[in-house]
Amino acid sequence: MHRAGFGLIAEAKSGIMQMVGTPGEPPPLLRISLGDMYTGIHAVAAINAALLGRVKSGRGQHIDMALYDTLVSMHEYAVQCYTLRGVLPEQTGHDMPTSTLYGVFRAADGDLVIAAQVDDAWKRLAALIETHGGPAGFGSDARFHDSVGRNMHRQTILSVVQP
Repeated sequence: MHRAGFGLIAEAKSGIMQMVGTPGEPPPLLRISLGDMYTGIHAVAAINAALLGRVKSGRGQHIDMALYDTLVSMHEYAVQCYTLRGVLPEQTGHDMPTSTLYGVFRAADGDLVIAAQVDDAWKRLAALIETHGGPAGFGSDARFHDSVGRNMHRQTILSVVQP
């Protein structure tokens, strides 16, 4: 069946929009042509595979691309959450509760992106925070030295990082 596709509808139906934004608010528009671009990239890969197949077999192939299909294929995080914990991702706002400390934080002079969810990056960030006025022992607090501990003590960490 040949029907026009619209990126916004595919984003909504695929569940991508449900995973972004602030709880209790409508999902934001992604404002990028994610579905169009990602489907185009998959189409190029499929065309190349079909051309290679034609060289080897002498036969052509039918290629079928859909915005929805390619956007669903982007759900590696959702699949991991569901497979490992039986939980579907929900809107969490500007950070990821399952990956402390990873997100966008408001600073006095603008927004700050922090990606310190891996142990080594966390330890460096925590030491830097402690050096620049954070609580004594923050950088050496063993409760925060692995992802399980950081997630368990998320609110404690956020109470230091957010201000």
